[in-house]
Formats: sequence, structure tokens, C-alpha cells
Amino acid sequence: MSKRKYSKYSDCKKIPLNYKNVFGAIKNNIRSIKVASQKNGRLSFYNRLIKSKQCLKIFYTNMSESIFSKSFKAFVKAKAKILDNFVSFAESRLDIILYRVGFVSSLHQARQFINHGHIIVDYKSINLAASTKVKNNSLVCMHKYNTFILLKKVIYMNVISYLCNRSTLSYLEVNYKLLDIIFLWDPDFKSVFFPINTKYILISRFYK
Repeated sequence: MSKRKYSKYSDCKKIPLNYKNVFGAIKNNIRSIKVASQKNGRLSFYNRLIKSKQCLKIFYTNMSESIFSKSFKAFVKAKAKILDNFVSFAESRLDIILYRVGFVSSLHQARQFINHGHIIVDYKSINLAASTKVKNNSLVCMHKYNTFILLKKVIYMNVISYLCNRSTLSYLEVNYKLLDIIFLWDPDFKSVFFPINTKYILISRFYK
């Protein structure tokens, strides 16, 4: 077990831009975040591409570099907008859905909940993983017989923090009393919120 209780926010150190609170953590919980020094000078176009790509990859921290790259390369060949296709693909992941509704404080915690069998999808909890794809109109909920009182307390504390700092998304219907989620439809880029402000539209050019 890690000696640093909030070391999960160490991913924030990797962000190549000034914004260092990628998961919207409470300020008292981000002691592992290091403020980067300001550097003068203009960035090259390729450098801007790299930074934009890394910001999005670090936000989707449970997604490996190989899956991230393969997904973008596959969507480059599609006729629709590349970024919209990728966001629809990423936001339908089980760990992302748990984070978007505020049940967890970070994607690391979402993966932990799923791996320990606390989450079920359409009343099935067999071989669920953080990367599990949730279909439209599917029900995501807590395991009624495997959810301890302490775990529910953690979830409700996360929800309170979430409601104070983030807005509810239209493509997710949530019952915070029963801790149930319905994934209504695949969102596009404009429907979701990313805490790091950068030109994500440039990422598609990186993979062309």
C-alpha cells in the first residue's frame, strides 16, 4: 500500500501545460502536484501537437498509449469528425462514466471500484474491466450485496464534491439516491468537459 495517500494525483505532474488539477481534486488533497516553471519563447507547431495529445492522454489515464494511438488512427479514416468519434469511444468506457457522474474522485479510483467487483452493468458483473464499453440505454449501478457502508460514504463524499465543482452531463441520467446510472447516448466533443484548456482539434493532425 502506498505511503502517500494522495499519490494518485501524481499524473498531474505530467501535464505539459500550466493547469495542474486534472481530476478536479480538492485543493487539500493535491500535495503531489508540482507547479511547472514558466518558459519563455514560442512553441513550434509540432510541439503544440505533442502537448495537446499528451493533455488528452493524461486525462484518460486508464487508457494505454497503444490503445489511444490505435483509436485515433482508426478514426482518421472515418468520414465523421475524428475528435467526436474518439470522444464517443472514450466516454462510453465504464471508468469514464463513473468519473463523469461523480461517484469517484479520479479514474484511478474508478478502476479500483471496478476491479473489486463493486460495479455491475445490466445486472452483470462478470469479468468487468475499466475499459468495458457501455452500450446505449444500459444500466450501471453499485453491487447491492457487495457495497459496504464505508464505500457508500466515500461515494457520497465524492458526489458532494462533484456537484460543487462540475456540472451534470446530458447524456447520463443519474439517480444519486439509488446510485444508478443510465448511459443514454454517445456524446460528441462539445458535450463533455475537459479541465485542461488546449486545442484538442490539433490531435487529429498528429496521426495523419
